[in-house]
Amino acid sequence: MVLGAYGLSSISGETALVKDLLTQDPTSSKSLAKSSGNATWLAFADAFSTWGSNGGTASATPFTSDTISSIVSKFEYSEYEDDDQNQDTGVGNALYFTRTMTSSTTLSQIMSDSTLLKVVETVSGYDPDQFGVLDYDEQVALLKNKVNLTDFSTSDGIQRYAEQYLAMLQINPQTPDKPTTMLDLFGGDNSDEGIIALFDTNGSSSSSGSIYSGLF
Repeated sequence: MVLGAYGLSSISGETALVKDLLTQDPTSSKSLAKSSGNATWLAFADAFSTWGSNGGTASATPFTSDTISSIVSKFEYSEYEDDDQNQDTGVGNALYFTRTMTSSTTLSQIMSDSTLLKVVETVSGYDPDQFGVLDYDEQVALLKNKVNLTDFSTSDGIQRYAEQYLAMLQINPQTPDKPTTMLDLFGGDNSDEGIIALFDTNGSSSSSGSIYSGLF
């Protein structure tokens, strides 16, 4: 849950990595979090810097009531953003972008965060899949000419950028990682649950059946 709150669910099985992030002083240039340039890792390490004090020998706990409340809120946000539907529409990425991006975020930090990078790639006019096969230096060179960091100097600017991302997805849709299933389309026992129900203007359950039969 803690890792999920900080967007690090993908490293939950890498115990040695997690231990280093938790027990090393994030202000030290030699720490993994600091030297990696990964903004997400650094935010996680900063939140638990109490454990990293004195070479990881501190006995004080970082889990104060305020910290616990913050973790729960972050986890709930993360779960909502990672919802399949929000991921497929891009809304999850846009929400994450507005929540995570700050005026002090650098291009290297953007590039170390896959979600921030996807938003920036899209707004810059690049297809994330094609952009991802380029060498890192090539990616940096291209983004330097496209990304104006002053766009993120205010919360309004960040919001506008996220909205631009969603608008770009309408112009150039990206293939969702998880395609719509028949259950998504037609719903379960309750026909009102499926996407097709949105087109049932008569409020009857017969429309989904007729559309389904028309597919064959």
